[in-house]
Amino acid sequence: MSDILVRISRGKIVENIIRGDLVVMDKQSSIVAKVGDPYKVTYVRSAIKPIQTSVILEQGIAERYGINDGEIAVMCSSHNAEDFHIRAVSSILEKIGLDESYLLCGAEYSLNPKIAERYIREGQPRRAINNNCSGKHACMLAIAMMEAADLSGYTKLKHPVQQKILQTVAAYCGMKPEDIIIGLDGCGVPVFGMPLYNMALSYINLGNPDLLERPRGDAARRITQALAAYPLMIAGTGEFCSRLIEVTKGRIIGKKGADGIFCATLVNGGLALAVKLEDGNMLGLAPVVMSILKQLELVTKEESDRLAHFYIRDNINCQYDKVGEVRPVFDLEIH
Repeated sequence: MSDILVRISRGKIVENIIRGDLVVMDKQSSIVAKVGDPYKVTYVRSAIKPIQTSVILEQGIAERYGINDGEIAVMCSSHNAEDFHIRAVSSILEKIGLDESYLLCGAEYSLNPKIAERYIREGQPRRAINNNCSGKHACMLAIAMMEAADLSGYTKLKHPVQQKILQTVAAYCGMKPEDIIIGLDGCGVPVFGMPLYNMALSYINLGNPDLLERPRGDAARRITQALAAYPLMIAGTGEFCSRLIEVTKGRIIGKKGADGIFCATLVNGGLALAVKLEDGNMLGLAPVVMSILKQLELVTKEESDRLAHFYIRDNINCQYDKVGEVRPVFDLEIH
């Protein structure tokens, strides 16, 4: 069974517990810290998006279409459909000669309830470009355009786009493509199942491009630089992924995935981590990541203070009163 990572209190009672597993590894592919099972197999979900984006840089697609760093960052994102996200995805589609109708990610308002409420209040429809994965899908369409491949089937596993992505993900993760378990993600594209260890390995490679041969190493470097320059693109205003990158000035690049996944890398620092919360409760994700960073002293006191509300989170009721806390309660097993 996974270990207890988080306790959620209401008043004087611990009302809920969140179990999970996590691993921290170094450049030598050695485990330096863990809780629970570092080889737990699960889906990496959207945490793999920065790795998928590597394809358009390795293949010269970004250069061909003039895709800039802000647009590269939104390709890595699970975004809130804020205005600047929509502009960036629209710009990518315009540069590759397509429009929103080619996106097969499904129509949404926004991941953020307040933004979704505003769109509904304004009478705006659900749109594919508002889907949090629209940047990733624009990236896939760019690959399809470069390959002169069928645009209507780019989400299918056997499509050249998905095969290129699978090969790239496997290489970053230190796996054979046939050993990756394939499922279907929320936005309709293949999703990759693997041990937490291999998720962390992919982020070791992302954050330490000297470990990779060119052009993959150059692609990894460009991706982390783009995210450091445009942290709001990866999630949105006030979101943990964006704030972590922003506050650390790109020294730490982190990306969440649905159902309790988080991966992060210490850029050029030789450490990476992967987390899975067993019940998929996203409420506990930021506290777990912050606890790892604090226990390993990977954030300064100033950075920790600026991110403190992600470490111990308020449990809020419908009247916006604090009724308890979401608190990490684990100690890393240091190797």
